[in-house]
Amino acid sequence: MKRIDMVFENSKWRELHDKALVFVEPVIGSDHNHLLLNTEVPLGKVGKPFRFESFWVTDDGCKDVIVEAWNQQQEGSLMFSVCKKLKGCKERLKAWSKWTFRDLRIRIDLAKEQLIDIQHQLERGFNSDLVMEERRLQRVLVAEGCYVLAPTIKD
Repeated sequence: MKRIDMVFENSKWRELHDKALVFVEPVIGSDHNHLLLNTEVPLGKVGKPFRFESFWVTDDGCKDVIVEAWNQQQEGSLMFSVCKKLKGCKERLKAWSKWTFRDLRIRIDLAKEQLIDIQHQLERGFNSDLVMEERRLQRVLVAEGCYVLAPTIKD
């Protein structure tokens, strides 16, 4: 078998369309991949896939967003309706999460980095101020929903 699904370009075309990307779609109902040429998406700016975050369910608003999206009336076949509802649910959850949790990930990452730094300092010797700061950061991370941070116990 040989791959014949390809896109060709030359330097002149590339200069005119410097943001162009080619997406290879899955094979469905054919023995060829569909190729999707997008000339508007900048290189390196392809969106990341949607991921449902488990901590969302800790907020009461999550259920409301899902229920609202799922209750939208859709025309078409049952499967088409399900697909449209899933897509609507995804879009609403993304917007809701961005508004509700704003910079949560940044705060968590910063607190983790600070905690790791303090724990490295404590390995070199005891300091009561550092111990207090370590405990404060651990409380912050627990409050932010990061429950996997138990203090490390060394022999």
